[in-house]
Amino acid sequence: MLMLLGLALALAVAGAEPAAGAPAAKDAKAGPHKKSDEMVCVTKAKVGTRFKERVCLDKAEYQRRQDEERKALDRMQRIPYQGS
Repeated sequence: MLMLLGLALALAVAGAEPAAGAPAAKDAKAGPHKKSDEMVCVTKAKVGTRFKERVCLDKAEYQRRQDEERKALDRMQRIPYQGS
């Protein structure tokens, strides 16, 4: 059950990321980072492997992803169990 929850959460996060080949709108107009654009780097466990993944994002993007992950987890927890 916990593994299924982790997998669903990972899929929700992966679906929110743009494709590697698609140019991001932010990158097109990106200039030098302002001092207020702090970068946040975290090391996350990657599903299906022992290796960890280091993710670095600006503070606003990191907060947006955290909120999306929290909302996805809340939705999954509200689904009633349909076991036999």
